[in-house]
Amino acid sequence: MSNFRFSDGAMAAYAALYSTSNDIDIYVEDRTLVGLYEMIVRKVFGGAIRLAAVTPLGSKANVVREALRLQNDGARKRFFLVDGDFDWFSAGLAEIKDLYYLNCYSIENFAWHYAAVLDTAKILAPEKSHAEIVQSLPATMFATFESDIKPLFILYAICMRMNATCETVGYSLIRLIDRQKLVVDNRLLINRIREIYLHLRTLGSLADIKRARSAVINELLQKGAVDSRLISGKDYLMQFLLLVMQSKYNFRGNSRQLASMIINQSDLTVDPRLKHELLARMPK
Repeated sequence: MSNFRFSDGAMAAYAALYSTSNDIDIYVEDRTLVGLYEMIVRKVFGGAIRLAAVTPLGSKANVVREALRLQNDGARKRFFLVDGDFDWFSAGLAEIKDLYYLNCYSIENFAWHYAAVLDTAKILAPEKSHAEIVQSLPATMFATFESDIKPLFILYAICMRMNATCETVGYSLIRLIDRQKLVVDNRLLINRIREIYLHLRTLGSLADIKRARSAVINELLQKGAVDSRLISGKDYLMQFLLLVMQSKYNFRGNSRQLASMIINQSDLTVDPRLKHELLARMPK
């Protein structure tokens, strides 16, 4: 994400441009996913509100800053939406009026929805029957990937806890995948986990690592979050889905396009609280 910061005046002007066409002002991070955010909001509200556009601010820091700036301004209904990253399950996350951290790593996690993946495959291959689609995309394929990659993301969360400087989600999934079999290569994964542990040992003792791991696991358990929501939707889940759809259905678009297609078929249950929080702000 860009670290570019809009001036307060520029942010206000952008939102004001659509104020007469929006019943609620919605601020998001990513300028490259504006259409996806708007689609999700419209799926929640249906035709119950007017929404001409959401306001992309370029980074989580910009969205949080704007939420802070406007928290005492009641002139408009507002909703500030940011990715959960490794923050959403952390204890003591600061609460700011109208600011919502997704209860998953990123907006792309909404595409990790098996029924929606099947429905998308049916769009890509309308000549195939439901049974043929399921045979080519068995649920076990996705469950196995999720199970294999979760320990790595628990370790990435430990890295955040210990303020480690090693590469985490930026480490490409392609470097861990057997692209022929469409599975995680266990040898590559074990080597990656070993690399991270060696880095963490430069920062603290084994006892320090165990304490950090215990804290992370406890927070995840308290949130009931030891599942796909912990994994980066953008960098891992969507990259796996892209590889699968390229291999099985000759998909030629990019991961953002595929995410939009799948999420359009989904029921948004990856984070049901988002729907609740949005509906709570519906104009009377």
